[in-house]
Amino acid sequence: MPFSFRNTAALATLLLALWPAGCVMSRSSPNRDFSKVTEEFVYSSLALSPVSATAAGYHDHHGIQLDEMLDDYSSSGLAEQRSFYQNFRERLNNIKPESHCSSWTPSKATGTTPPSTSS
Repeated sequence: MPFSFRNTAALATLLLALWPAGCVMSRSSPNRDFSKVTEEFVYSSLALSPVSATAAGYHDHHGIQLDEMLDDYSSSGLAEQRSFYQNFRERLNNIKPESHCSSWTPSKATGTTPPSTSS
């Protein structure tokens, strides 16, 4: 099975966390380059599951041929995945959007207006 429920749930959580990515990040944050951080997450999380990475078309991660590997479901492999997601969650929590992002809504980002609820 190329995508496990755990990987799918983690990706869905990431997408929800990154939804307001259109906001400008604080210049005081050490992780200013948000697109680089998100790119790192996508490729590094794929590399944790070489089977999924290969299925997604990602074949080489920092010189490691993912096509030649299988997913590591050993206790140390699962601990590595857990550590990666916990550390990345901490990194995301340290990124502080500027104050004007507090009023961000999906409709503002897409330029659409939500349907009226009045009758």
